[in-house]
Amino acid sequence: MTVKNNLLQEELIFLDVTARDQFELLQKLSQELFKRGYAKDSFAAGIIQREKKFPTGLDTGTVKVALPHTDAKHVIKPAILVASLKQSVDFMAMGTNDQRMPVSLVFMLAIAEPKVQLATLSKLMGIFTEHEILNEIQTANSAPEIYQKLSAVLK
Repeated sequence: MTVKNNLLQEELIFLDVTARDQFELLQKLSQELFKRGYAKDSFAAGIIQREKKFPTGLDTGTVKVALPHTDAKHVIKPAILVASLKQSVDFMAMGTNDQRMPVSLVFMLAIAEPKVQLATLSKLMGIFTEHEILNEIQTANSAPEIYQKLSAVLK
């Protein structure tokens, strides 16, 4: 299964996203998944609740990322939403409840099958070790540009 063909959609790539805090950001991004038919209206509450219990901020070096996701029951159609933030937003670091980090890229997962979610997380973690790719995604000027870069590595 290729992640690219099934989960990555150009319509779910957003640039220069702004939010006051991580919860406003998660609400805003969840709304995009809901409006486009990828997630149920319960998705936002589910993802925020999960983020409070299990933070998803990752210190990947120069570009910090977050990988918010929630239970399959909130998903209609599987997808990865990618958001490049205009200004970083603090997320708690994965595995902690007191270590904040300024996140500038968000990969929001809306995945219904646990096996697919695990495979997708694994592929994304591979990307997160490639600082050059993360920098290119963060500095990209268009959704098609980000889509091309991610498509090349999410095979």
